[in-house]
Amino acid sequence: MNDSSAAAPPEIDEFDAVGLEKLAGRTVKVPRVKGAPVHLECELDRFVDLSNGGSRSGSVMTIGRVTGVHIDESVIDGDRVDIVRAAPIARLGYFDYCRVDATFVIAQPKWPLTGRTE
Repeated sequence: MNDSSAAAPPEIDEFDAVGLEKLAGRTVKVPRVKGAPVHLECELDRFVDLSNGGSRSGSVMTIGRVTGVHIDESVIDGDRVDIVRAAPIARLGYFDYCRVDATFVIAQPKWPLTGRTE
């Protein structure tokens, strides 16, 4: 994952450069990563420049529309994705990442909220 974040020239196939196998996309004309337990195929909606006070930060948020979802049975528990079993790695910012190794449930509160202090 980290190797594919290098600013490679446009003529370089990053799958080949980092040794990843491809699967053909079903709803879009770009490949998916073979062996990944979950794939989301997306079409570009827009780019959002995340400039700060007129000074270009170089950061851009990409927003897409999901056009296809592929989930390997190995990460399904009943009728839900077991996120711990899927074992994703999350990008936190800067050069920081984390592994998902536990989950917990927090029930949505009912309105009106009670028992809150100011």
